[in-house]
Amino acid sequence: MKKLFVLLSCLILLFGLATFTSASSATLSLEELPTELREGESAEIFLSIGGSPKASSIYVELSVEEGLEYVPDSAGWEIVGGLPDFNDEKMHGTIMPNEKTLSGRIFHFTVKGKIASATARNITLTITLHNSAVAGYEEIVTVTKAVKVVCATHSYGDYAKKDNSSHTRTCTVCGSVETTSHSWDGGRVTKAASCKEAGEKLYTCTAGSCGATKTETVPKTENHTFGNWTRAKDPTCTAKGQDTRSCSVCGKVETKDVAATGHSYGDWSVTKEPTCEGKGEQSRTCSTCGAKDTKTMAAKGHSYGAPVVVTPATETALGKQTKTCTVCGKTVEEEIPMLAPSTTEPVESETAQETSQETSQETSSHETSQETSQETSSPTESQVTATPGEGTSAPAESQAPTGTEPSGNAGESSGNGGGSRGPGSVWLWVLLVVVCLGGGGFLLFFLLKKKKKKDGAAK
Repeated sequence: MKKLFVLLSCLILLFGLATFTSASSATLSLEELPTELREGESAEIFLSIGGSPKASSIYVELSVEEGLEYVPDSAGWEIVGGLPDFNDEKMHGTIMPNEKTLSGRIFHFTVKGKIASATARNITLTITLHNSAVAGYEEIVTVTKAVKVVCATHSYGDYAKKDNSSHTRTCTVCGSVETTSHSWDGGRVTKAASCKEAGEKLYTCTAGSCGATKTETVPKTENHTFGNWTRAKDPTCTAKGQDTRSCSVCGKVETKDVAATGHSYGDWSVTKEPTCEGKGEQSRTCSTCGAKDTKTMAAKGHSYGAPVVVTPATETALGKQTKTCTVCGKTVEEEIPMLAPSTTEPVESETAQETSQETSQETSSHETSQETSQETSSPTESQVTATPGEGTSAPAESQAPTGTEPSGNAGESSGNGGGSRGPGSVWLWVLLVVVCLGGGGFLLFFLLKKKKKKDGAAK
């Protein structure tokens, strides 16, 4: 029974140890470790742990290959614990962490590039974990990382083409490879461009013996080889002509306009004579194309003769006159302005009054003459019975006033002052007045004619 209990306890212990070990499996990584270090260049490196292992003590051991070297006094713990130490000479140390569960950065150190080499050099860190709570527990974890030490100043070999855009060269000491872009020359024309087709230009890399090349297309030129201009279309008076020329290389045809010649007109000639009222026309003809150009001539206007009075103007009414064009015979009427008032109007008025008075007197004298004639005829009848002595003197006396005597006798009688003035003497006085007033020959003629008519009536 006792043996059975011991066996059971061992199994439980082994099971617990296996469970702890499996659960606390640690992982290591080196942080901030460059892939390359130049000769003399240093880098601080951190050891980081993962997996959250539980440990009561940690033992660390560092090793670097030739070409790298550990920088003394650069190592140290990133965690807090008891009895921390690190032996620079042997490059190992221990710590008893306060926190039993480990995670993150726990240690750091510095290495420096010493000798350049084409081969990378390894940095190896090994840690051993112990847990006092678990009898016999020990976990060893190792991490190794390669670092290449390169030259501070490289000794490069020749360039070699890498691709169409870059080339490389390698350091003969450390094997470091430098990659740069090609350095193209100015190029040379391998096929000249023309106006017909494009050309080609070859460029070569000038970096050492790289020898890389590239070809570029040279665009076609506009430098045509034209011949002489030839007339393709003659210009006319109104339309442009055209000249052409062609390139002997590519056959391109170039054209240019030729200005129209313009019309060549002759002299102007009258095609339609102008009239008094109608416009005329002149024309001229182009001797090249026969085109006609016309322009209008102004009408001549009428040429009227002397005006002819149709109705004379008076002081109270407009007159009318006509005039006729001597060219076309057209007749037009024109008004004649009224006359200005006459300055002799008062004289004519007095004369008219005198003429009216004379006419009235003539009428009265004529009536008196008739009455006298009747009276005279009565005594003649009585004279048959009169005595010869009385009859001899009576007729002489009775005939005097009848007015049958010539006007001369009447005048003599009037001159003697013995009898009444007859109509003849009145007209004589009127005549004298008119002559004195300057009435003119017309009025004298009118009065004499009037007097003659009255004398005849009186007889």
